[in-house]
Amino acid sequence: MPSLLLGTAVLGFGQNPAPMPKRDPERHPHIRAAMADLRKAANQLEHADNDYGGHRAKAGALVKQTEDELREAIAWAKAHPDSDKKPSAAAVPADSAEDLVPGDANRALSFQIV
Repeated sequence: MPSLLLGTAVLGFGQNPAPMPKRDPERHPHIRAAMADLRKAANQLEHADNDYGGHRAKAGALVKQTEDELREAIAWAKAHPDSDKKPSAAAVPADSAEDLVPGDANRALSFQIV
């Protein structure tokens, strides 16, 4: 009986492992996660008790605009499957997010969900 078990164990090591499933490049996990967070933020804004002097509505509009941009980003990625995954230095504009003054909503959307 021990030789039968040993033979089975040796056969198990000799077989090729199951191939790993290919990663779906269209999934875009970071963008999808951001979109889920934005949906949660929009829901929170809709149910807020105060108008905050019109800022709540403006924030809601900016969330919707951001969601639209992310949908466009996914559509662009699907249309350009062979594009680089990371932007090149030439693709980053001179007034990138690092150069912006915090709170400058006219130039960039930056917020933190607490």
